[in-house]
Amino acid sequence: MGHPLKCFFTVLLSVLISCSLDAQVPTQAAPQIKVETRMVLVDVVVTDRKGEKIPGLHQEDFRIKEDGKMQAISSFEEHKPDSSSPVELPVLPPNVYTNRQSIKPNDSVNVLLIDLLNTYPWFQKAVCEQAIKFLATMPTGTRLAIFTFNEHQLRLVQGFTTDFARLSVALNGQKTGIVPEASWLNPTPKAHESEMAGLNAMIMMQAAPVAVGAVSQYLDQEKAFQVGGRNELTLQAFQHLARYLSGIPARKNVVWFADSFPISFAPDSKVHTPNHQAHVQQTSDMLTAAQVAIYPVSARGIIGDPSWDIAFDTAQELFLEYATSQINMEDIARETGGRAFYNTNGIDQAMATAISEGSHYYTLAYAPSNDRNDGKYRRIEVKLPENTYKLSYRRGYYADRPSGQEAHKAQSGTERGGGEDPLMPFVGFGMPNFDQLTYQIETKLVDPQPALGAQRAGTNTELPDPVIRYTADLSVSLQNFALTKSDDGTKRGRLEAMLVAYDRSGKIVNIAKRTNGFAVTTQGETTAQDTGLPIHLEIDVPVGDIYLRTGIYDLNSGNVGTLGFALQPSATPTDRK
Repeated sequence: MGHPLKCFFTVLLSVLISCSLDAQVPTQAAPQIKVETRMVLVDVVVTDRKGEKIPGLHQEDFRIKEDGKMQAISSFEEHKPDSSSPVELPVLPPNVYTNRQSIKPNDSVNVLLIDLLNTYPWFQKAVCEQAIKFLATMPTGTRLAIFTFNEHQLRLVQGFTTDFARLSVALNGQKTGIVPEASWLNPTPKAHESEMAGLNAMIMMQAAPVAVGAVSQYLDQEKAFQVGGRNELTLQAFQHLARYLSGIPARKNVVWFADSFPISFAPDSKVHTPNHQAHVQQTSDMLTAAQVAIYPVSARGIIGDPSWDIAFDTAQELFLEYATSQINMEDIARETGGRAFYNTNGIDQAMATAISEGSHYYTLAYAPSNDRNDGKYRRIEVKLPENTYKLSYRRGYYADRPSGQEAHKAQSGTERGGGEDPLMPFVGFGMPNFDQLTYQIETKLVDPQPALGAQRAGTNTELPDPVIRYTADLSVSLQNFALTKSDDGTKRGRLEAMLVAYDRSGKIVNIAKRTNGFAVTTQGETTAQDTGLPIHLEIDVPVGDIYLRTGIYDLNSGNVGTLGFALQPSATPTDRK
């Protein structure tokens, strides 16, 4: 895995890097010279005619142009799944956890996005069944999360995990499973047919032309409102998803299931209208910064509704809707570096192909010769000497300067409650575990528990009674810490440790953290390497199901380690007074 803050400072296509040089003038204030360079990163998936991934390519094999002008590639990296054998980890006692992983995760993460807004209920159920079928064959080390969205919200169903059983339960469990739902913004063909039948009945009954015209106009306006509403809500859902994913230092492959795709990111798409063009551009910028590639998958290839009995006019309208959705799917995949799947019943195979392709890619970086931030769309073209290869990559970006705080929020995840804290984005609810810094943690109930009304452990001083207090004792490996060495051989470092407690809906209920320096003498280094650096924290949480995210952050190097688990009481606390 790359550096954990890679996505903050070298994010795909749109991050500005600024540096200041201070001239040393003893008699006056030092002037500042500000130099700005836009670094553009492009992820490229390369496959042959059979769809097989092509490994072992080199920087000199690639040619990249922006708006037709050749660009100099400044950096190059190949990402591929790790093929090393699993490491056997020791069996841990109850309530003891570690973020060491037996299998190194791929240098990418994957999201199954089940769209309940733009998908009819019968398709939603079939998508879940096909997804469960795919999970049974998913390669080990694949990190996957499941999201849904409807007309109300984007919902995290299951955070990133390699545990296939948990993913299956998230899709089909009695408490957590996805329940098919309908939206008034996406009426079924039967509902539309019923409306048209009512209009035809008015005509047959020789209603006044003014009345017929008014009803017809109302139906057209209602349909336009429904389509526009779905369009805006879909863009909003992808903005929320981009904010959530922006803190993960890896490529994100989003497999989007729907039977209607009302948006497009192509700059010349006819889907765009002036009133939402700005939202399209903003969403595109955020997906770019978050390094997201979208793989649209049509749910219509799974099952048909045998109850449909559509008249010719409605069938023609439905055919146009299919054609528009497929064009939009191709635009979405092309503009984000993914791939579209439609007209197929092998939805589980589409998932497998998308995740497999997205796990092996090349990252190219260049400083564009045109450094103007004029907000215009810049087209990107990548080529290889071998013309038979198929290349998937983002085809362009908007050359606009990220607007200060908004750009920072999109990249660092501060809108999830992180403020300026560097560790907070990595301990978000459902985020994957990071293992650049490894540690072991043991949680215990404090016994006896503090009295009612006692001062709270954690930052939430207003947490109401009753609460349960836990201790967390961490043993942190010093490997991968950036330590400074003094003349006497003492090694010094700085770290932040954090506990974040979430309720079952993913809401933060309390946070405990500490930031401190530490020193390891020459004599104590061996002991520290064997047993780890000890850190003690305490946190109060409400009674009920609590999910704890924990993290360690090296303030010198930016390396990070995180781990999440459900709190399990080890004993019944003494009755408090």
